[in-house]
Amino acid sequence: MYKDGKEIDLEYIQMLYHSGKYNKLFKAIKRLAKVKGRENSEDYDYIHYFILALIKTKNYKKALEYSVYYTKKYSDDYRCYMDRAEVCTEIAGYKEEDWPKCKLWLERSLKNLKKAFGLNSNDVRVSKETARIYGVLKIYDKAIEWCDRTIQQDSSVYLAYEMKADILEKLNDFEGANEVYKKYIERFPASAAYGYRKIGENYQDKGDYKTAAQMFEKALNTGDDFYYSSSLYNLIDCYRELGMEDKILETYEKALKNCDKDYKAEIFNRAGIYLYEKGRYDEALRYFDMAINEPGELIPVAIEACNSAAGIMEYKKDYKKSLEYILKGEKYIDFMAKKYPDFKTDNPSLAGNIKIRRGSVEIQLEKFPEAINSLKEALMYLEICRQTVSSDKEDLDRVNECEIWINSNMVFCYLCLRDNNNAGNYIEKIKVDKEEPWYYFSLAELSYRKGDKKSAKEYFKKYAAVNGSDKFEPDEQDYRYFDLVKDKEFLSDAGADKN
Repeated sequence: MYKDGKEIDLEYIQMLYHSGKYNKLFKAIKRLAKVKGRENSEDYDYIHYFILALIKTKNYKKALEYSVYYTKKYSDDYRCYMDRAEVCTEIAGYKEEDWPKCKLWLERSLKNLKKAFGLNSNDVRVSKETARIYGVLKIYDKAIEWCDRTIQQDSSVYLAYEMKADILEKLNDFEGANEVYKKYIERFPASAAYGYRKIGENYQDKGDYKTAAQMFEKALNTGDDFYYSSSLYNLIDCYRELGMEDKILETYEKALKNCDKDYKAEIFNRAGIYLYEKGRYDEALRYFDMAINEPGELIPVAIEACNSAAGIMEYKKDYKKSLEYILKGEKYIDFMAKKYPDFKTDNPSLAGNIKIRRGSVEIQLEKFPEAINSLKEALMYLEICRQTVSSDKEDLDRVNECEIWINSNMVFCYLCLRDNNNAGNYIEKIKVDKEEPWYYFSLAELSYRKGDKKSAKEYFKKYAAVNGSDKFEPDEQDYRYFDLVKDKEFLSDAGADKN
């Protein structure tokens, strides 16, 4: 009997393993002397779970030591070789940057799987794992061969179909892959949505959007929630490519009636974005409101909807209403940050976009100190974004453009507050973009304030050249906050009223 009153049998060991109580499992095995070096280590069933627990706890050195020992001790037991293969596979780690080492250990895994198959060719797990390892090693002909062998042994192993189809896709044999997915649908009707979705994606990649749409429609009609959202959005993309704009909103509305409630906020938001892009702002706002008020578990989606709704109200120049949406978004962000302390830094674009929007609206409300604080926070999140996209040029360009926009607005705020020193500091940060009209205008205004009208005139001429407008027409806000626009003689000398 064990100390907690439970009998130490195989069922108890299995229970400890599957419940993740690995330390208890180690102690129980040792009590039974089912470990290296003891004469009564006759039953490999116990050792099997001992080695698996070592793998789970990432103690690969000991796992390898025991698996090597038992393949020698029980050389006629194929399970020993299977466990040793699993240890080798885990050590391989699938790291592209360390591929030589990975390849070496995967080849060792294959060697042990072949021995296991030689001792027992009927265990489908050996065939399935062999197919998988060949696939990782990119020996695709062998991988396909072992996938077929797995299916012949047991046609219920769905992973064999998925692996084979995936390999055929990598080989650009999309027709072959689709044939496998058709067999998958026939064999596993309860999971047909996966097969239809994959066939649809293959047709979509080929540009056959009509057939792809039919497949995605079939996937949706299965009612399988797991693949619902991906099939829906792919279907919408196909409708866009086919010019079937009338079907898009109809599909969203149908989805809202049929989908699981957990997806509704995402669909509300997507429908809102679609209408927003079409300039149908009032309709878009209705969908955004539903995403905001009925988020379920999808709080990040509600935050995105808050930002989009705030953008619509900013466009309509209803800045107070825009700020209300922003505050709702920030409230959701704070809620998530209490639940997940790293939420803001893990989602810098989400948190940063709200701050950017807030800064923009506060500028329109002429709350310049508040806008500066919001934009400074936005810059902090932007720096986190920069670190995460540093290897992607396109994303990095977007980050840099956003930084210039933020710093330009910082210059504007400081000029409006007549804080010339800070305005000058931020002008230096936007000088990288010499095609930005505001860069030259702010330099002109700052030079004018310092009494250097000559430099101010030169900068203003550059501003006019980059801006490309026929005539300089300041708005009311310019008259309130910028000195040079009030000097008609200066503007005339600088050519502000000329082409």
